[in-house]
Amino acid sequence: DQTNARKRNIGKEETLCQANGANSSTRMISWKYCDLGCNEGNLTLTFADAVLKRCQKLSGGDNGSQYMECLGLDIDPTLIERANAKYGSLSEAKKSLHSRFEVVNLCDESQHLSKYKAFLENYSEAQRFDLTTLFSTTMWIHIHAGDEGLRDFLRRTCDRTELSVVEPQISKCYGRANTRLRKMNRPEL
Repeated sequence: DQTNARKRNIGKEETLCQANGANSSTRMISWKYCDLGCNEGNLTLTFADAVLKRCQKLSGGDNGSQYMECLGLDIDPTLIERANAKYGSLSEAKKSLHSRFEVVNLCDESQHLSKYKAFLENYSEAQRFDLTTLFSTTMWIHIHAGDEGLRDFLRRTCDRTELSVVEPQISKCYGRANTRLRKMNRPEL
């Protein structure tokens, strides 16, 4: 329901304002967003920009009063290098998106949690992300960590975010992955 969503967003904004010590005339709101399996960061930054604009519209704030702190995590160092290169070349208009892209094995709980902790410790009021996305990520965690590894990953992700958006993989994707696993003489899912 849009009315309730708007009330929750505005209520959350007011809570964040109070935590930041801001009054209504000097609001500076920082939203925390994490993209797990961020690839080169294209969707991360596009999605974050769209969410930020929507939050600004719902709260009636001007474009300078809110910004998005983004953490993008992926296992591939080449993709992370490209994401950081792209972010460094953003125009000033996009600087309301403060992004950091880092390499991490999301199947490794200690690596995953250390990246969360290092990012969030910069914000004394934040213990969790406001939003976490997992686009085309869960199947790869499932392939490499099994059923229990996927459950553990989803639990630790949900424990550290207010809202998560998960794109599940369709069975056809699993079929293609199983074909690749057979060719590599690895057990299928």
